[in-house]
Amino acid sequence: MKRQILISAVSIFIFVQIAGIWIAESYAAEKPGLKFQLKSGPKMFDIDDIVRFDWDQQVFELTRQSAMDFMTKLTGLDSQFEVQLGNDIVYSGSLVSWVSSITYTHPVIMFPESIGGLKPPLFEIDAAYPEGFAKEDLRFSERLKKSMEQARVLGEIDVNNPPPPIQRITHGCFGEKEGLRVLVEVFPETFRLRELARAHLNLTGGNYLSTSAYVVDVNTTLVANKGKFMYSTKRIFPAHEDGWKNIYIMGMNPWVSVEDSIDKIAKPGPAEISFDICLRKIIDEDKSLYSEPIESLKTGPINVVILPQERNELPEEAKAVMIEFQEALKDSDWNKALSYCSQNVQKKAKGYQAQKAFFDNIVPVDKLIEISEFPIWHTESDRLGYKLFGCFLQLSPAEAKPTISWEWNLSKTDTGWVVDFKTIPLDSWIEQEKLRLSREHEKARERDRTLQEGLKLSLVPLSDGFVIGQPMLFRLEMTNISGSPIAYKKTSFLMINNHIIVIAPSGERLEYIYPYVQTMSGPPVNIEPNQTVVLVEKYDATTQYHIIQPGQYTFQFTGHWGLKSNIVKMDIKPGEPFSEDTIVGNLLSVLPKDWTLTRTRIRDIADFDSETDRGIVVNMVGKRGRKGTPGGTVGVLILINPSQSVLEKTEHEAELWGQSQWGPVYVKSLNAELLWPDYKEQIINALDIQRVDDKADAQIEIDKR
Repeated sequence: MKRQILISAVSIFIFVQIAGIWIAESYAAEKPGLKFQLKSGPKMFDIDDIVRFDWDQQVFELTRQSAMDFMTKLTGLDSQFEVQLGNDIVYSGSLVSWVSSITYTHPVIMFPESIGGLKPPLFEIDAAYPEGFAKEDLRFSERLKKSMEQARVLGEIDVNNPPPPIQRITHGCFGEKEGLRVLVEVFPETFRLRELARAHLNLTGGNYLSTSAYVVDVNTTLVANKGKFMYSTKRIFPAHEDGWKNIYIMGMNPWVSVEDSIDKIAKPGPAEISFDICLRKIIDEDKSLYSEPIESLKTGPINVVILPQERNELPEEAKAVMIEFQEALKDSDWNKALSYCSQNVQKKAKGYQAQKAFFDNIVPVDKLIEISEFPIWHTESDRLGYKLFGCFLQLSPAEAKPTISWEWNLSKTDTGWVVDFKTIPLDSWIEQEKLRLSREHEKARERDRTLQEGLKLSLVPLSDGFVIGQPMLFRLEMTNISGSPIAYKKTSFLMINNHIIVIAPSGERLEYIYPYVQTMSGPPVNIEPNQTVVLVEKYDATTQYHIIQPGQYTFQFTGHWGLKSNIVKMDIKPGEPFSEDTIVGNLLSVLPKDWTLTRTRIRDIADFDSETDRGIVVNMVGKRGRKGTPGGTVGVLILINPSQSVLEKTEHEAELWGQSQWGPVYVKSLNAELLWPDYKEQIINALDIQRVDDKADAQIEIDKR
């Protein structure tokens, strides 16, 4: 019996969008030209990453993102690199720590750590280390210079007037059992709304990092909006035998709407980011099963500032007033400084015997005169435009907790912009902020306790037994078992993204094989004491899990509000599997070990109410960086019996391989041969695809939107 499942073609669209990125990355890796390449590792940077190269000084500037990438290679470990032009090696060199005790007679790039030295994004190539030990200066190759001239990157660099340095906040921590260590680098300039926030994790020590039988589990939490916004993300990285591969680049997008946060969106202002890192042994990589943590490390909170989307949000008139105010403070011209302040501030200052005493007591003068940018906390406007900009200044050091900031306003009056702030003594301000933040954190913890202690989830099967090849339906209910109303955020996507634990008769947890999607929640709603609400009326476990073997299974809901449902044990009887389960089973039999598989069933939107199934989509993805492939992640997209409209949504060229018992099979390879050389033959055999005779129809072009 066929079932009706409406699956959005969005999953296909997302997959092929990513595929396009992989293809672009692979093409860039193969593009001929100048590049600096680690001998035993990846590319360091190429001609497209260079902003300027000062030929005489052998000093070069990288784009800021490329410089951050390059910094992951400069770990203080001695590594050899090659300067390549196409397939030719111009010269070889070494990456060297400036505290190295080893002598090098060939070119070196040193990590710019020394006091007074160059700072990223500027780097320098020296003739040797120390420089006088060079046998010959290999850096000034005419071929190399000509290639840079052609790329138009040659230019003078004034090292006395460098570009703004890339700042890093570093935090190190150590494990207690096996000697695992981690150095975390956070890049403050990347914590800007709508941009990708960035951190590096450099793991060293411990015997487990010398084998690929382990993974590094990283949980990252960002707290902002004075404790009202919390974003969390989880990443799994493979452990590597090569030390440089245990440097992980964390790219984060914490600017999305967060379902379970008081404030859904992060705002500009002070924030804290922390990392919980643990090492786990791989039990079954195909099923993403790992051991309990062998070693755990926690960084604690690291203070950052979320920057507004635009760097210069202040109107020029308001910014000019703030700069003049700073200059007056620098010159200790207290009377002039007060002239830029609001009438309320001027009135309060008259209560002090001296204007200097007022500023010393109220304003963090030393910190305020040092800043060159004025981060915006909030704005106010009316029909005539902006009338107030709220700014902040971080007072506490980076390692302090909680983060304390001093706030001031630039307000528009009839005569122009003025500086305004609360006239509370700084000592009192700091104590009040500590108390307020402590209360905010306690409220968040109390809210979690209320949900976990006052609500009960019930997973209810809608039949006495299940049969292979038939829907396995559940209802999810929630009951308020407390004596007071409880607010929770209602969402229609509770059962999406692997929130059900399904344990097979063998005792193994089944892998989630439905594509992950982004979800959103609605406003909070109340559930009254003793009230039971139905969160999900019908949930079919077979849409997300590959259930083909009879026996006793257990089901449990988990993943929202810190709650778990009851455990349901169900006997599943033999039956004829769904067509997509047969397809998945056949493909799993040939899928390489390091690959993952997701599948969906789709319908043509024009036939929304039709009983006819319109197609099956299978995504098979190879893991990034495995088996030394330079192209990274690869994959295969399979469309079985798709409609023309579904093919159009793929936005890519799809090849018709032939006819199967489920309909025509279209395939798009994303460099699959890099990790799976005989993928085509194995898929054809697994699905018993009969080749089509009409070669004219063997390939279709899909126009881009």
